[in-house]
Amino acid sequence: MLRLLFFAIIVWMLLTVPSRAQTADLHLVLAVDASSSINYTEFNLQMRGYAAAFRDPALIAAINSGTHQRIAITMMQWANPDQQRVVVPWMILEATADLNMLAELVENSPRAFPAGGTAIGNALLAASELFTNAPGRALRQVIDVSGDGERSHGLELAQIRPELQKRGIIVNGLAILNEQPSLDFYYMDQMITGAGAFVEPAADFQDFSRAILRKLVREIRGNWYGS
Repeated sequence: MLRLLFFAIIVWMLLTVPSRAQTADLHLVLAVDASSSINYTEFNLQMRGYAAAFRDPALIAAINSGTHQRIAITMMQWANPDQQRVVVPWMILEATADLNMLAELVENSPRAFPAGGTAIGNALLAASELFTNAPGRALRQVIDVSGDGERSHGLELAQIRPELQKRGIIVNGLAILNEQPSLDFYYMDQMITGAGAFVEPAADFQDFSRAILRKLVREIRGNWYGS
């Protein structure tokens, strides 16, 4: 109960504080797989991995390397075609304190769905709609999908990619390979799109923390190749 109360208070604060509607280097939607293939232990490893990455000095260094030295991030969880939920509203990040608050929010975010299919196409569609309410403007719009399986339900990825391309949205992927060792190639062939889009593999959920830090640094810096 205390965890849920803390989470509710922080979300209320974020939603009631006026946004700093300035140009950011990046608007980033973190789309986290909460489908049935991910058990609660694995889900918690994902969320702790994100939180650890936000606290790593490499992230504020990446933000400070940008033209405007600020980015904005929101996080949603997804599973079935009708299961997408924002668990962290848009936050502007330009200081270590912002990243620490984001880490606390992520660590205290409850799992939105206990089970469900892997509806990646619907998740991408829902994620793309979140940019409508992003604070200010951004030089780049990126959707960051993390998951451990191929699409099993919902919209075909071929239906979604052309619209995302038309809107200039970049889709990157973090493929967790413990169940499907070739998932990174599936993401490359079927999901990612846009200038400089890439896939970061994680060998398993224990490797997620390392992989998501490397991926976030690369996304924030806008590096097409390497870290």
